[in-house]
Parts: sequence; C-alpha cells; structure tokens
Amino acid sequence: MIAVQGTPDDAGETVFRYGSSVVYFDHGRVTGWTNRLPWLRVRPWSEPSLASLDTFSLGSTRGEVIRAQGLPSAFTSGSYLYGSSTVYFEDDVVAGWYRGDVNLRSFDVPVLPFRDLDGLALR
Repeated sequence: MIAVQGTPDDAGETVFRYGSSVVYFDHGRVTGWTNRLPWLRVRPWSEPSLASLDTFSLGSTRGEVIRAQGLPSAFTSGSYLYGSSTVYFEDDVVAGWYRGDVNLRSFDVPVLPFRDLDGLALR
C-alpha cells in the first residue's frame, strides 16, 4: 500500500489515513476503503475489455455492479457505497440497495409483473 499511495498521514494496525481518505486492513489485507480527498490510487476492478452494462439488478455479481455503476467511493465486505447510495451483497451477489444522493443504475423488477387490469393473474 505504501509503495503505491505513499506514507499515510496517520497509520494504525487496521487503518491508514490519507487526508480524508481511509484504507481498512485485516491481517495485513485491504478489507475496505473510503475514497475522498486526496483520491486513493485505486486499480480498476473490472477488465477494461469488458463492455459496460446499462443496469444491475438483484442477483447481479460485484463485477456487474462495477460495470454498470463504476468504482464505488467506499466499500465493505457486504456493500458498495456511491456517496450515500448503497448496494448490498449476500454471497457476492446483489441482495438490495438504498438510493441516496447518487443515482443508481439499478433495474427494479416489478413485484407482480403478470397481472391483468382486473387483478386476475394471466395464464
């Protein structure tokens, strides 16, 4: 981390701080970050050869979310944060999201997509 980002402004066993950006560690491995000013030198997570996606939905992979939404401003083992908007993961697939200040490129599947105007299920 130090070879790429430089000497942190403050460092502990589980956290490095660079201005208002923070990198979190567990047993010497990066487990999350908050990317603010100065920006962290973060390597892109998706392959450049992969086409971008218009949206993500429930069950999308972490890579598909990044291809649709871009790199998160912060992440944890269970979520990607885009400003105050959050995408939640369970077993490494999208389990839900919260729309905050950043527009998420999510696709909402209708709860009852196959109902006719009289409220009767179509067959």
